[in-house]
Amino acid sequence: MPRPAALPPALAALLASVAAQPARWRWQLDDAAAPQPMTPALQQWLRRFDAATMGRWRTPDNAAAPPANARVLRLTREAEAALVLQLGDDGAWFAPAGQAALGAADAAALRRALDDATR
Repeated sequence: MPRPAALPPALAALLASVAAQPARWRWQLDDAAAPQPMTPALQQWLRRFDAATMGRWRTPDNAAAPPANARVLRLTREAEAALVLQLGDDGAWFAPAGQAALGAADAAALRRALDDATR
């Protein structure tokens, strides 16, 4: 069984950048028409996501593919694609860093919180 890892360095750096300079970031959920400005609610969700996935990351070689019904959150910084997070029924994916396994209840709570944060 693959050993879970800490938060991927690229994701940790990105989350720190969002926290330090939120005005430079935009988000887009699934296939929404246009990226939206970063909000305090989405920043709070990113902190919750970080806490929920801490120590659960698997390398890309050991990660399953995201399911077709995964929610897709794209974060961009000044119009440059920076991050794609996918949240499924039992895990989270961050390309190219891998997958974080989550229990169904944790994944469902994150999905509901993401919906709330992006309204």
